[in-house]
Amino acid sequence: MRIFVTRSFEAVKQRTRDLNKNHAEWKYGILISNFAEQSVIRKALPEWNIGWNGVNVVANDRYGSWFAADCKLLNKACSVYGNQGLELDCPIVIFGGEYVRNNGKWIARGYKYDRSKNSYKDPESIVENNFRVLLTRARKEMILLIPEDDILDETYQYFVSMGMDLL
Repeated sequence: MRIFVTRSFEAVKQRTRDLNKNHAEWKYGILISNFAEQSVIRKALPEWNIGWNGVNVVANDRYGSWFAADCKLLNKACSVYGNQGLELDCPIVIFGGEYVRNNGKWIARGYKYDRSKNSYKDPESIVENNFRVLLTRARKEMILLIPEDDILDETYQYFVSMGMDLL
């Protein structure tokens, strides 16, 4: 399976134009962790709102139509809850600052989780498991979209050093 890595949404759009030309039957779409940070996502997708009930996140009652056709519009991202058990020919997994490489280790950035308001006993494991789901949705190829943010520089370099194709 071919895996691309990029920091550019424009490069993603070019790749999807190529997919439409060469593999029109393929389904592709943006997948996102439910812990992604708005400020990081906007570095790759300006003006997007991924907050609670954000206009750029697939609503719970729209998963079917999103997977059937709307996924190719690239105007909404499907959360980890909406894509469990489902696959795309080419998912576009966006890293939103919630799971990063830092000093050679994967880190779930836990500052975002206020344990007094949430019942999460182990939010770090939940974030890690989010990415286990997101990174296993591909059938034929995958694109990792890693926004231009200092917190993601090491993450991007990690995937590049693994030999993934640059997009």
